[in-house]
Amino acid sequence: DISELFVEALEELRVPLPSPLEAADCLKRHYAAKVVAGELPPREGARLIVQDVLSKVDHLRPSGAYVGESFGVAQLVGYFYNYDDVSPNDNASISVIDRAIVQECERISVEKTA
Repeated sequence: DISELFVEALEELRVPLPSPLEAADCLKRHYAAKVVAGELPPREGARLIVQDVLSKVDHLRPSGAYVGESFGVAQLVGYFYNYDDVSPNDNASISVIDRAIVQECERISVEKTA
């Protein structure tokens, strides 16, 4: 019931409801900006983008050569799964991955909507 009321209110206010892909692009940039601002740790921000956002819309976009390519996050996917290849005590490697994720999030946070 709540979602129907929400949609009706948006229609009444003439505010267009974004498509699932538009909403996902917005959420992706939002999480990326939070990582850049230091409000989200790099690993958590990447997890949110890869596992929570990408996983819900990847099937709506054309396939690319790499996972996340058509959503503009293929590099981020790779960096995120690099954590699986390092020991939890390998702070130097984790720091390198963190920096790569922050750098990629800087790019994502300012990209134009596809």
